[in-house]
Amino acid sequence: MKKVVTLALVLLIVLSMSCPAFAAENENISIKGVVELQHEDIDIAGSIMPRATLALSFSSLGKDGSVYSPETYYIDDGKSKLNIISATWDSQNSEVGIGWYNVSSGILYFTRYSGGSASDEAISSGNVPTGNYKVCLMNLGTEEITGSLQYSVTRAWP
Repeated sequence: MKKVVTLALVLLIVLSMSCPAFAAENENISIKGVVELQHEDIDIAGSIMPRATLALSFSSLGKDGSVYSPETYYIDDGKSKLNIISATWDSQNSEVGIGWYNVSSGILYFTRYSGGSASDEAISSGNVPTGNYKVCLMNLGTEEITGSLQYSVTRAWP
């Protein structure tokens, strides 16, 4: 009995340490506008570290196709950051936009990436209006792409 309880506790701890979020194209969400953000040098010192790394997976994502995080984040002060741990897609020729999708206005605030991968990048919420946002990846190229995005969202201390 003691082994069963120990095994159950270990399993509970392991499962609570990661939280994958698999996303597919969501037909209820549509992008009504885009705003391209510039790459920024962001100091991650003083940030609240995330509890888990989240992930979006996508396959056969066509031109202007998008995937969205299942979670929604309220941003009101420009101190939130989308941390791209790793993003990969199978076409070196295709560009993707990764950023904040405003669920009310339908506008995607994104940073452009090319070359089939991006890692150790951060996107600030400093230039996005107050509101509810999802993390979004959009195919900006003409070819279908398959890949994944590992990310976390943090908020800086005041």
